[in-house]
Amino acid sequence: MATSALQERRKRLVNRVGRHLPCNTIQVVSDFAKVATKVVENILSNPADVKFRELRANNKTIQRAVLSCHGGREFLSLLGFEKITKNGEVVYFLAEPHVDHLTQAKGWLAERVKSCEQSEGSVGGRACADSVLTVLLTSGQTLEGGFYKHETIHDVYAFLQSSVVNGGEDLRLRTTTVPETELGEQMLPMSLADAKLLPRATLAVVKPSAAPPPPKKSRRNESEEGSQKRQRLRRL
Repeated sequence: MATSALQERRKRLVNRVGRHLPCNTIQVVSDFAKVATKVVENILSNPADVKFRELRANNKTIQRAVLSCHGGREFLSLLGFEKITKNGEVVYFLAEPHVDHLTQAKGWLAERVKSCEQSEGSVGGRACADSVLTVLLTSGQTLEGGFYKHETIHDVYAFLQSSVVNGGEDLRLRTTTVPETELGEQMLPMSLADAKLLPRATLAVVKPSAAPPPPKKSRRNESEEGSQKRQRLRRL
């Protein structure tokens, strides 16, 4: 039985892969699914055979169909693969194959691929999703996810909270376009279409405790303040 920590990690990976895959074109998703499904089926058929549990990173098929696909590396992690170095070569290795988990992952992937195939997308054929959102984290890292126009700002927050390690932290999102807009509580029910976050947008994570910078003073205001100070000095 999986530990609570492992279950939580798998949950986060499922969420990430589910949001990453729609960022690809349907052709990329289909190629990825074929190769990834074959990898799982080989392991399920021969769980004791180590050769099926070692994927060389420089293998052309693995590199093209899996590692170059948004969500491909995360899906390998979801299956239990770990990135190691063997004889000077980068290898993704699955030490302990769990048949039930692999079977569930295979079925889940088929559902996600079907969902991608049924969506038309609004990113000019460059993605299955209607909107590809890039989230700038406070750590300097980025998080990317594919969303659909009927989804809401609340769904974006759910993705953020379930993807970052410190998911319990109270975080806020704001747009990076001018004028910057904080996606506050009143905007949670708003669809991405109404929020004008189609077909692509970049959002930044800000901590609520961070005070906004003071507005810059104009030269006129500075001159008026200086005049007022001089008048006060004359009265002394």
